[in-house]
Amino acid sequence: PFKGAKQYRTLWVRIRFIRRMERDIMERGRSRESVVRQYLESVKPMHDLFVENSKRYADIIIPHGGRNSVAVNLLIAKIESVLAGHPEPIHPPQPNNSFCG
Repeated sequence: PFKGAKQYRTLWVRIRFIRRMERDIMERGRSRESVVRQYLESVKPMHDLFVENSKRYADIIIPHGGRNSVAVNLLIAKIESVLAGHPEPIHPPQPNNSFCG
């Protein structure tokens, strides 16, 4: 039931870009302009075409790079359930539509 599940974790574009910029400047000795140019001309278009597009194949999408405690806790609960031998589906809470104000 859970074996082979595909997950997709999102991460804010700014954070991805900042991490890339820091790494390329510090570890690879590249200039800021070089990093920005490569990001705009190659990295971002390829990310949009291949990585972002792969989201549709995911069984679960965890927003905010895994820092989403609700999504992570649901995933942990499901793993624990499967390990305990109770692979019943875990359903997220349903919205309460009784508020009419």
